[in-house]
Amino acid sequence: MARVPRLSLLPPSNRGSDPAAAGIVTALLEDITIGFCVLNSNQVMAPYSAVQISRQTADKAAAFEHHDVSYVLDTRLSGVDSDLSLFCQLIYMASDEIVWAERFSIDGRDLARNNRDISRRLALSVASEIERHRITRAHFEQNPAAYHRYLIGRQYFSRLTLPSLRRARTLASNFPDSNALLVPPSI
Repeated sequence: MARVPRLSLLPPSNRGSDPAAAGIVTALLEDITIGFCVLNSNQVMAPYSAVQISRQTADKAAAFEHHDVSYVLDTRLSGVDSDLSLFCQLIYMASDEIVWAERFSIDGRDLARNNRDISRRLALSVASEIERHRITRAHFEQNPAAYHRYLIGRQYFSRLTLPSLRRARTLASNFPDSNALLVPPSI
């Protein structure tokens, strides 16, 4: 049986110039932690431990490995007082790969009012991205050749010329049926 992924939520390292916004973001991260605790598909690192690791200047990756953390939700505050935003990125620690990222506008009045909705949306988004990433990685690990063809096909699609599209369609038609999740729906 596959082990349940462990997630660490890092508070913003840059608290910004607005202490009220930083307090709201801290409350938001606490609500997100509670949301993850309700889910059975993830384990969440204790917030105190996550804060201690985020304050380390030494090798954070080794600390996350020691605590068996699979994913890290890194957060940062950016912008100016009136246009403050929270940037979140989900990092898969085994390959140091950014799996998901989103920016949330922080208007003090709006965030305080919609705190639960934002935390629920963020927790569900991160949980679904973790699950999608786990399923996709399992398919890639079962058939690395199909993954290679998928990457080449995506590269052809990015060029958007008729010969590139034809090459991408040819590659996609050669995907094994067991890796149908790799085929983009537009093909």
